[in-house]
Amino acid sequence: MTRLFRKSLFLAALSWACRPAPVPEASAPAAPQPVAWPDPAHPLVRVPLDFPPPPWRPRIYLDPGHGSPGMPGTTSAWCGLEDDFNLDVARDLARDLEATGRFTVRLARVDGQGPRYAERIRDADAWGADALLSIHADARGFIRSWEPTPGVTCPVSEGEAGFSVLVADSGPDALVEGRRTLGRALVQRMREAGFLAYDGVDYGDVYEGDPAAPGLFYDRHLPGQRIAMARGPAMPSALVETHHALHAQESARWLEPATRDAFARAVMAALEDLLGGDPAGLDDLEGSR
Repeated sequence: MTRLFRKSLFLAALSWACRPAPVPEASAPAAPQPVAWPDPAHPLVRVPLDFPPPPWRPRIYLDPGHGSPGMPGTTSAWCGLEDDFNLDVARDLARDLEATGRFTVRLARVDGQGPRYAERIRDADAWGADALLSIHADARGFIRSWEPTPGVTCPVSEGEAGFSVLVADSGPDALVEGRRTLGRALVQRMREAGFLAYDGVDYGDVYEGDPAAPGLFYDRHLPGQRIAMARGPAMPSALVETHHALHAQESARWLEPATRDAFARAVMAALEDLLGGDPAGLDDLEGSR
């Protein structure tokens, strides 16, 4: 896909997402309806960072999901490749985390030829990461084809929009508690920012929802098929399905800089919720490695 072609799809997505809603013919004023994500009129907010600067700089390992040979991920409703999207979002997030002066960040890959997941996990452990986030885009629901621009055919689904956070709850108790704390903090902060939490209706029995944290799910794949980046790292880790990539409107909103900014602020706050600005809080987790 050429850069010019990608740019044309990007502009088409933004134009489509921001189109004005049709005005119905009404004989009487209708009561205003609440606007919900991912409607273009639904605002996102920047979660306030009201915690003091920590006395240390936690190491955050960011994994732009996929991006190794044979692992491109899904294709969005605008024909964007997931591995490209994941890398763009992770780069933006890494920049914003570093800019606060509160975090040190390492990217698992910087291009489309990254190492496989097992190597990324070893790299995070060798680097001494305090937390790991794997960035992805989900695909769910019944898939059909559409043409976002004439002559261009992409997959699309009217399945439910929303983000989800996936974690593993097998392993040492302290590590499992760290994953759960991170996952719950991420869904809470993303919901505060205005993102919609996915209800898991299409997940079946491969993920189990956390009733205390809508949007958080525990991996229930068969033991040999569980998510490597959720169960493998020796530090608290979570996989973030940022949105439903086949939902045209939601996918378009994730092209907006304001969406990426709101996401970064939510992640910053969630990491502070996990780490608490105090390296002593990681003693138990270090001992579980």
